[in-house]
Amino acid sequence: MLNTYWKYAGTRYKHKFKVLEASRGDTQNITWHLFDSSFENYDWTKEPAESFYDLMVIRAKQLRDTYSYLKFWFSGGSDSSTALRVFLDNNIHIDEISVFQCYTAENASNIEVNNYALPYLKSIQHLIPKTKIKTYVWDYEYYDRYLGDKWLETRSNFTIRHFYFPNIKGDNYCNIVCGQEPDIEKRDGKYYSIFLDTSAYGELSGFRNIELFYTSPDLPQLHAKQSYMLKHFIQHKYTDVPKGALYKEIVRSVIRDKPVAPEPYYFRKNIGLTTGSMQWILPKDKMMLKSMSEYEKQKYRSILYSTISNTPIHRMYRGFTAHSFELSD
Repeated sequence: MLNTYWKYAGTRYKHKFKVLEASRGDTQNITWHLFDSSFENYDWTKEPAESFYDLMVIRAKQLRDTYSYLKFWFSGGSDSSTALRVFLDNNIHIDEISVFQCYTAENASNIEVNNYALPYLKSIQHLIPKTKIKTYVWDYEYYDRYLGDKWLETRSNFTIRHFYFPNIKGDNYCNIVCGQEPDIEKRDGKYYSIFLDTSAYGELSGFRNIELFYTSPDLPQLHAKQSYMLKHFIQHKYTDVPKGALYKEIVRSVIRDKPVAPEPYYFRKNIGLTTGSMQWILPKDKMMLKSMSEYEKQKYRSILYSTISNTPIHRMYRGFTAHSFELSD
């Protein structure tokens, strides 16, 4: 189960904008916490002996044995495609596979879901007849409700396309999310696996019943194995850890299967500014914003340029690290 929060002056916060507001610019004294002591107690200096695939199977079975209802969120990207195949190949039942669309079902930012994820799920439905396949749309009404002050009270980043999890009756269920990969850093010739809140961890902090498939205190070996696989590849091919798109390509080639949905065409296009407040906006966000009304765009701009102690909040926005574990040679 995801256990994460920011802390400032002794108070815990589930939403990043709220802790930034509380700090009034004193961001150096904000800390971010992820999981419990099980990650810190794990020996990260030793590479797990098990194969990456075997660890994924253990993780899938672990989730099935823990919860009575598994809700798997599928985008068609490499993270969720790899994890879903583990469940399917090993006949591990998933109660529900869900996809989400933002703004309108036809919006260009939903191209992965519309053109690939949904057709793929339809093609395998006969193989998993007991699994529900559902589509959720975070529509005009949703964005009209959240754009503005409510966004700053309930969100932890500027990403306009984001997770929103409908409640399920009862407590013995989980939302399985697959969008995390290890962040590797090199310092003074040594490699580290680091955990940043600017990854999906921070975005998910305000929700209950979240299980990250690849990263869990219930099986730290799975995250560690991925970290070592990336480290081995990088140290034999590069003098330093690549950044940005090249790092993503390495992740996909080393620790992920071929995705159901290819990367959208606009990922490599310059479709908007990447400085100032816009540096935190992802390509899908920019594509979605292009089709929004001027009224909605203005509401979104009000978020980007909100101020705390007369400082634009996007200037205060920064990444916080929960863990940094050395990976030995």
